Amino acid sequence: MKKYSLIIFLILLISCEDPVPYDYTPENILQAFLIVGDPIEDILLFKSQPINKTFEIENAVIDNAEITIKYSAFDLAQLDFTFQEEFRLEYRKDKGLKYVDNSGHIVQKLSRYEILIKLPDNSTIEAMTITPDSLIWKDAIAANNVQYPIDSINFSTSDELLIWEPVSALTSAQTNGYYHLQVKNLDTTEYGIYLDPPDPEKMNRRITRDHRPDWRYNETSSSNYIPSTNTSVVWNIFKWYGRHEITIYSMDFNWSRALLQQLASSAYDPLLSSLEGNGIGTFASACAIRDTFFLVKNQE
Repeated sequence: MKKYSLIIFLILLISCEDPVPYDYTPENILQAFLIVGDPIEDILLFKSQPINKTFEIENAVIDNAEITIKYSAFDLAQLDFTFQEEFRLEYRKDKGLKYVDNSGHIVQKLSRYEILIKLPDNSTIEAMTITPDSLIWKDAIAANNVQYPIDSINFSTSDELLIWEPVSALTSAQTNGYYHLQVKNLDTTEYGIYLDPPDPEKMNRRITRDHRPDWRYNETSSSNYIPSTNTSVVWNIFKWYGRHEITIYSMDFNWSRALLQQLASSAYDPLLSSLEGNGIGTFASACAIRDTFFLVKNQE
């Protein structure tokens, strides 16, 4: 009897204890990228979520902030930026839970963009980016199909399948000679419809690897730093055969830091943030050139 009384006493004692204190302060996070020649439509504002709760993107998004962007063009005569216009962004759930500009403005090269965010608690986030100058292709991989494994008889084995160049010295100065290369598979299943002649029976053509699949295994895109204006094809960047898009970005310093955060750090580094005020994240810009190519399997 004493044994059972002791057990009941311990249960009552535990139930009377205060709950374990849990103090979590969410961070405001901005992910904002401007692409020269595109409208402003990739502004995502959200708050971090505690790990002891189920994550739901609708609970993370901050949909009631006031966001304005000032646009200033470079005045060559004054060697300075001249204010042109200011526009307010609108939250659009149908645009991927992002803030977009409905004024029709197209992001301009060699221009200054300043963002000001007023959060619901009256705190602010501010940042600035200067958009890079343009790039042009000198020799694009898109001019030919590419085979893997390499067919040295029917296909070129040149080490310079991709060559691009900035249209002015300003681009090199802004990027410090570094560029962002991105390769994206556009269709992971319908391989055969792109063949000549088409063969619909040839569908999913994943490239097999010896390494164990990880979180990147199903990512359709891959990114890397390129410290020059030419590069050879690195075969392990591909996960599927078939249609691909390749993009070269000339990036501002904020974009470069965001890419470094993605590629080199497993945890967020506040030193790589480009924001001031009550938030972390990035407000960055780049100029992009794109093309497509087809990766053909050399052997069945």
